[in-house]
Amino acid sequence: MKRQNSAKTPRPPKTVPKNDHYQRLGFLYQAAAQLDPNGALSRMYLRNMDVVAKKTVLKLDPSVKRTVCKKCHRLQLPGRTASIRVENTSNAQSAENDVLAVSCVCGAHKRYPIGKNRSYVLFSDKNEIKNN
Repeated sequence: MKRQNSAKTPRPPKTVPKNDHYQRLGFLYQAAAQLDPNGALSRMYLRNMDVVAKKTVLKLDPSVKRTVCKKCHRLQLPGRTASIRVENTSNAQSAENDVLAVSCVCGAHKRYPIGKNRSYVLFSDKNEIKNN
Protein backbone atom coordinates (compact mmCIF):
# COMPACT_ATOMS: atom_id res chain seq x y z
CA MET A 1 0.00 0.00 0.00
CA LYS A 2 1.13 3.45 -0.81
CA ARG A 3 0.97 6.20 1.71
CA GLN A 4 -0.83 9.31 0.61
CA ASN A 5 0.97 12.59 1.09
CA SER A 6 -1.19 14.50 3.41
CA ALA A 7 -0.22 18.10 3.74
CA LYS A 8 -0.52 18.89 7.40
CA THR A 9 -1.90 22.29 8.05
CA PRO A 10 -0.52 23.97 11.13
CA ARG A 11 -3.11 24.42 13.82
CA PRO A 12 -3.56 27.86 15.29
CA PRO A 13 -2.39 28.18 18.88
CA LYS A 14 -5.07 27.90 21.53
CA THR A 15 -3.68 30.89 23.40
CA VAL A 16 -2.15 34.14 22.29
CA PRO A 17 1.63 34.01 22.66
CA LYS A 18 3.04 36.69 24.97
CA ASN A 19 -0.46 37.49 26.19
CA ASP A 20 0.85 39.07 29.40
CA HIS A 21 2.95 41.53 27.40
CA TYR A 22 -0.04 42.50 25.24
CA GLN A 23 -2.10 43.04 28.37
CA ARG A 24 0.61 45.26 29.82
CA LEU A 25 0.77 47.31 26.61
CA GLY A 26 -3.00 47.72 26.62
CA PHE A 27 -3.02 48.79 30.26
CA LEU A 28 -0.26 51.37 29.71
CA TYR A 29 -2.06 52.85 26.69
CA GLN A 30 -5.42 53.04 28.48
CA ALA A 31 -3.85 54.55 31.60
CA ALA A 32 -2.09 57.20 29.52
CA ALA A 33 -5.33 58.01 27.70
CA GLN A 34 -7.17 58.56 31.01
CA LEU A 35 -4.59 61.03 32.30
CA ASP A 36 -3.76 64.55 31.14
CA PRO A 37 -2.05 64.14 27.73
CA ASN A 38 0.48 66.88 28.57
CA GLY A 39 1.28 65.42 31.97
CA ALA A 40 4.55 63.69 32.77
CA LEU A 41 2.86 60.51 34.02
CA SER A 42 0.93 60.01 30.77
CA ARG A 43 4.08 60.51 28.74
CA MET A 44 6.00 58.10 30.98
CA TYR A 45 3.34 55.41 30.46
CA LEU A 46 3.54 55.82 26.67
CA ARG A 47 7.34 55.72 26.79
CA ASN A 48 7.18 52.51 28.86
CA MET A 49 4.72 51.06 26.34
CA ASP A 50 7.17 51.75 23.53
CA VAL A 51 10.09 50.22 25.47
CA VAL A 52 8.13 47.08 26.39
CA ALA A 53 7.00 46.61 22.78
CA LYS A 54 10.58 46.90 21.54
CA LYS A 55 12.11 44.62 24.18
CA THR A 56 9.52 41.88 23.72
CA VAL A 57 9.58 42.30 19.91
CA LEU A 58 5.84 42.90 19.62
CA LYS A 59 4.19 44.86 16.85
CA LEU A 60 1.78 47.55 17.97
CA ASP A 61 -1.44 48.08 16.08
CA PRO A 62 -1.13 50.91 13.53
CA SER A 63 -4.08 52.72 15.10
CA VAL A 64 -2.13 52.87 18.38
CA LYS A 65 1.14 53.87 16.76
CA ARG A 66 -0.52 56.73 14.89
CA THR A 67 -1.83 58.30 18.09
CA VAL A 68 1.55 58.48 19.89
CA CYS A 69 4.25 61.02 19.05
CA LYS A 70 7.60 59.34 18.47
CA LYS A 71 9.56 62.37 19.61
CA CYS A 72 7.93 63.37 22.91
CA HIS A 73 5.78 60.26 23.61
CA ARG A 74 2.64 62.34 23.96
CA LEU A 75 -0.86 61.13 23.09
CA GLN A 76 -1.94 63.06 20.01
CA LEU A 77 -5.43 64.42 20.48
CA PRO A 78 -6.73 66.70 17.69
CA GLY A 79 -7.11 70.25 18.92
CA ARG A 80 -5.35 69.65 22.24
CA THR A 81 -1.90 68.22 21.56
CA ALA A 82 -1.90 67.88 17.77
CA SER A 83 -3.18 69.69 14.72
CA ILE A 84 -4.42 67.73 11.72
CA ARG A 85 -4.83 69.03 8.19
CA VAL A 86 -4.96 67.75 4.62
CA GLU A 87 -2.18 69.09 2.40
CA ASN A 88 -1.66 68.99 -1.32
CA THR A 89 1.59 70.60 -2.43
CA SER A 90 1.68 69.19 -5.96
CA ASN A 91 1.40 71.33 -9.05
CA ALA A 92 -1.48 69.24 -10.39
CA GLN A 93 -3.59 69.69 -7.22
CA SER A 94 -5.31 66.37 -7.89
CA ALA A 95 -6.96 64.38 -5.14
CA GLU A 96 -4.40 61.58 -5.62
CA ASN A 97 -1.72 63.74 -4.03
CA ASP A 98 -3.51 64.49 -0.76
CA VAL A 99 -1.48 63.95 2.41
CA LEU A 100 -2.77 63.91 5.98
CA ALA A 101 -0.34 66.02 8.03
CA VAL A 102 -0.30 65.63 11.83
CA SER A 103 1.75 68.14 13.83
CA CYS A 104 2.47 67.61 17.53
CA VAL A 105 2.93 70.49 19.97
CA CYS A 106 6.60 69.46 20.34
CA GLY A 107 7.21 70.24 16.66
CA ALA A 108 7.27 66.69 15.28
CA HIS A 109 5.38 66.02 12.05
CA LYS A 110 3.85 62.87 10.60
CA ARG A 111 2.54 62.59 7.06
CA TYR A 112 0.24 59.86 5.74
CA PRO A 113 -0.66 59.57 2.05
CA ILE A 114 -4.44 59.36 1.80
CA GLY A 115 -5.14 60.29 -1.80
CA LYS A 116 -3.69 57.37 -3.79
CA ASN A 117 -6.25 54.75 -2.83
CA ARG A 118 -9.10 56.09 -0.75
CA SER A 119 -10.60 52.63 -0.30
CA TYR A 120 -7.37 51.26 1.25
CA VAL A 121 -7.90 49.39 4.51
CA LEU A 122 -5.10 48.62 6.96
CA PHE A 123 -4.18 44.96 7.27
CA SER A 124 -5.16 44.95 10.93
CA ASP A 125 -8.59 46.43 10.12
CA LYS A 126 -9.64 43.87 7.52
CA ASN A 127 -12.67 41.76 8.45
CA GLU A 128 -11.03 38.45 7.56
CA ILE A 129 -8.38 38.94 10.24
CA LYS A 130 -10.81 40.05 12.96
CA ASN A 131 -13.27 37.21 12.36
CA ASN A 132 -10.68 34.43 12.71
